[in-house]
Amino acid sequence: MSRIYFHSRQRTAELLGSERHWLGHLVSAQALAAWDLDTTEPLRRAKQIIDMIPKRKEVPGYGVHDEYLHTMLQAAVEQDARNRRFYEEKENYSLPKPDYEPIRRLIDALRTRLNGIMDTVFVVNGVRLENFDIALNTAIAAGGTALQLAAKIHGRCEIHCFVDGGDRAWFAEVIQKGLDYGLFRQKWKYPGNAPDGEGTWYDQGWESVQELLRETDDGPVVLSYSVCDSFPNAEAANWTPPLGQIPDGYTIDEWDDLDEDERKDLSRDLWYELPSDEQWDLAIEGLRTRRPWLQISPDTLDEGVMYGISVYDLLAPNRDERVAEAVARNGG
Repeated sequence: MSRIYFHSRQRTAELLGSERHWLGHLVSAQALAAWDLDTTEPLRRAKQIIDMIPKRKEVPGYGVHDEYLHTMLQAAVEQDARNRRFYEEKENYSLPKPDYEPIRRLIDALRTRLNGIMDTVFVVNGVRLENFDIALNTAIAAGGTALQLAAKIHGRCEIHCFVDGGDRAWFAEVIQKGLDYGLFRQKWKYPGNAPDGEGTWYDQGWESVQELLRETDDGPVVLSYSVCDSFPNAEAANWTPPLGQIPDGYTIDEWDDLDEDERKDLSRDLWYELPSDEQWDLAIEGLRTRRPWLQISPDTLDEGVMYGISVYDLLAPNRDERVAEAVARNGG
């Protein structure tokens, strides 16, 4: 089972991957509610959303191919016109009966695509937006501190979000609020193949995380995810070997011929030869200087990610102005 790790200089605490999945569900559910696909005018809402999703090859290099949504939308629009004609011309018995299946299939496909799928791309006035970031921002905009923390942990644990020593107790209190609300789960039951009412209960790990946070205010706590690089690591530290130090088996000329990414990959063995305290210090400095936006604090908890654009912005009547202002505000 996967894990979210909470690292201090001294030790590491674990949160079960099932809880990370649950945090993701909380975020996705908030975004789906905001998209409001259950509106009384689902076809109009679907068109409003799909018009922001590029077709295949329409925006080169964006890497997502959602042309099928546009095809399904066209079929649903045409069927809707036939349905309307049926009710407008009730005495024309040659017309086929209404069929709402194309609209239902469209809404189901769109709901699936929006429900936490990370590679869906939106484009608004040339601005590229990731569905994953939009969902995180929507939860942050709509939620209290516990839901905002859920979004930050789910969205940024893989790239090492962190909390400073002075904010560790505050972080633990926000976790407690999530537990008190029932938003975070102290235990989780895995039914497996057991009969109804039976199964295995797992401690999710929040208590051990709180213990780690509260045991001292000396130094930060950094997150990582078990299927990604742990912390500290050379990439977070932006570390390359000192000049003249190269891995065994390479001449200086061969080393110089490699590009930066290749050198970083081959430097891993040299990184692991460094003392653990030196690795920690270098990686923390790398986060502070290169990724300060990953810090979670009372002042940053309600800040969005990337441009901070949410579903509410994208469905607002002044959408284009809101997107432009968000991009300008965040240095885009």
